[in-house]
Amino acid sequence: MYNLSPECAANIRLALGESIHNALQHGNLFDPSKTVVIRCSAENDMLHCEVVDQGDGFDASSIPDPRSDERIGLEGGRGVLLIRWVSDHFEYRRAERTAAFSINLKS
Repeated sequence: MYNLSPECAANIRLALGESIHNALQHGNLFDPSKTVVIRCSAENDMLHCEVVDQGDGFDASSIPDPRSDERIGLEGGRGVLLIRWVSDHFEYRRAERTAAFSINLKS
């Protein structure tokens, strides 16, 4: 329907994959009794996705920059940075335990 470019499809996979992984690992702490809800919709050539977990939430402004000298060699910690990088819009709504992003489907 949208005839996505390979780059756009890769961006969607990356943003969704990182969001889901973060919800499972950091939100739900891999607790199999907890769920992750994924909502996606497309409107006016924009894909909007929300990933909701059952964790306690976190302060998104407290995430350290993975590009800093002390963190550059660490294996993890780049998920939110990557989502921000490939998305046109990203926000974390702590009270709702929701990571939300939008990607232009025509990019």
